[in-house]
Parts: sequence; C-alpha cells; structure tokens
Amino acid sequence: MRFFIALCMLLVLVVTNAQSNDKESIMKVVNDVFEAMRTNDSTLLKSCFVENPNTFTVFRRDGETNFVSDDFQRFIDAVGRPKEEMWNEPIWNEKVEIDDDLASVWVDYAFYRGKNGDQFSHCGVDEFNLVKLDGTWRIFHLVDTRRREGCNIPDQIIPGNESTTILSSIDQLDFMGLVAERTQYNGRNAFAVSTSEGNDESGVSLLKGLNFSNGIIEADLIGFPKEGAPRTARGFIGIAFRIGDDNAYECFYIRPTNSGAENQLRRNHSVQYVAHPDYPWHRLRKEESGVYETYADIEMNVWTTLRIEVEGKKAKLFINNSDQPSLVVNDLKLGEDRSGGVGFWTFSTTEAYFSNLKITTKD
Repeated sequence: MRFFIALCMLLVLVVTNAQSNDKESIMKVVNDVFEAMRTNDSTLLKSCFVENPNTFTVFRRDGETNFVSDDFQRFIDAVGRPKEEMWNEPIWNEKVEIDDDLASVWVDYAFYRGKNGDQFSHCGVDEFNLVKLDGTWRIFHLVDTRRREGCNIPDQIIPGNESTTILSSIDQLDFMGLVAERTQYNGRNAFAVSTSEGNDESGVSLLKGLNFSNGIIEADLIGFPKEGAPRTARGFIGIAFRIGDDNAYECFYIRPTNSGAENQLRRNHSVQYVAHPDYPWHRLRKEESGVYETYADIEMNVWTTLRIEVEGKKAKLFINNSDQPSLVVNDLKLGEDRSGGVGFWTFSTTEAYFSNLKITTKD
C-alpha cells in the first residue's frame, strides 16, 4: 500500500514538473512574439508560429461587433519593416491551460507606439492557441480584442513609470576593446561580437546615452570557444553593467562548456560574477570560494536568456526565464551608489552572439 501511494505521488510530481517546464516554454514563445514586435525582428516572430496560422481581431464600432480575419504575412512584413517608432505591448494576468500537446494562453495587454513605445494606442485581450510539434511549441491560432477604454492597466506596466531601452541598431553602441556587426544567427537577428585586433583579453560594448544604476537587464546570447582556441577556453560571454568612465564595471558571465563537463568542480564554475578590474574571478574564487560562481544548465549553441536584476548593492542573475535566480550577489564590489553604462562582455577566445538586449531602469 505504501509503495502504491509513493508511486502515485511520484507520478503526480513528474506530471507537475513536466507541465511546469511546458508552461515556461509556452510563455517563452508568447513573450518572443512581443519581443519581436519591439525589436522589428520578423525572423523571430515567424519562428513563433506554424506555417499559415489563423489570426483574428474582435472589436466594436458604432455599437456593432466586428470579427476580422488578419493577414498573417502582412503582420510579419509590418513588424520587420524599418520604422521610427517602437511597438510595445506589455502583458499581465497570464493564464495558461495545457492538455497533452495542446495549450491555450490568455493575457491582458496594452499596446503602445511612438519613438519610445510610450504612446497609448489600445488595450484588450490576446488569446493564443499552441501545439507542440516535434517537441517545440508553436502558435497556430491568435485572436485579440481591441478597445481604448476600461483597460485597468497596472501601474508597473505603464511606460514612463520606468524607462526602457531596447538595442535595435549597431549605431547605438560604443565599444571598449570590441568590434561588432549585425548578422543572422540561429534563427534570429543578432550581433556578432569579438575583441578588437590586438586585444587578447576581454572587452565590453556600451549603449550610448544610458546611465544605469538600478533596474533589469535582459539579453539572449550564445558563446563557444573559437576554432583553434586553447583548451582553457570556455566560451566566456556575458553582460557588463554600471560601466564607468574609469573603465570599471560589474559583470555576470557564463562558461557554457563547463555546464556539461564530467568534472563536478568545473561544472560548479558555469556562472560567474566579477567586478573589473579589482575583483577578477581568480581573486574572488581564492578569497570566498563558491560565493560568486555556481552551476547552471546551459545548452551549447542554443540561445541562453540572461536576466539581471540590480538594486543598490545587490544583484540577481536568472537564466532561461527561471523563477529562481541562479546566482545572488549581496555585495556588489563597486558600491550601491554606482551608475554607468550597460553592454555586451566577451573574451578574445570566444565566438559570441547577442540578441534582444533590453534595459529597464528604475531610477
């Protein structure tokens, strides 16, 4: 009897974990739709859908209900077309239902446009229907409602309460020991980044005109050792923040090859925090072993999402949309009042790609 009960509990746990993983994957697809809209990335947008999906809009005009079939290709073209304004669609009240390989997502949304994506246009509800094909969730049906009143938008959603910067052009960047170019990599628009000629160490980029102290930094990245790199190369790649005129900065970076290593000690060094130049990894490891680095599950040559939350002297690193941080730093070495730039970080032995860099300041 006890064995039967234990078996039932184990089965429930397995199903619950599977659904939790599916929910993360499903919401990643949904959020990628809005990220593609913000960044004019039609390649990313198209990857979220099956071929020839059904899309509709429901709205009222002059007291009558209108039900309109949308042209999906026109939507793709409109997102990818260069424009002076940003399409910004924050969401809230996400509801996800899953049964086997079928899922439904219902979210409230508000749509903003304009140069900074802060001019209100309309609000409503988005309903997504998804199917899992060959292990990957894709949207096959999308319908939304649209109205201008009765939106009940949460304060934290309204643009202007926070300042958001999205990297969309290489012209927004300055470089400190790096070079970069726009490219297509692994299914999306990206920046290919490497250290400049003669720099055999690390380098950073810098978003022009951005002064970051507290807030959230999000980016997708892929890094792996360059062809011919030494055996010590690990694919070092990450995000630097609070970059100052003194060339000092805080940084979280990952060592992707360590995640799948057979040596457990090396696995424990998958994620790293450093403060350049006075607190490199080897000093932190020597003085407080295990405090500023940890293990994380990182797949090679797959987009890894980093989310960094910074508040005062504390920072948290989240990987791949996890609810729990992989690494928490309670004593940022440059101090709680530090502010400065944000940008890419990589090492000379790394082939590095970055995408979807988004910075939300809370000062």
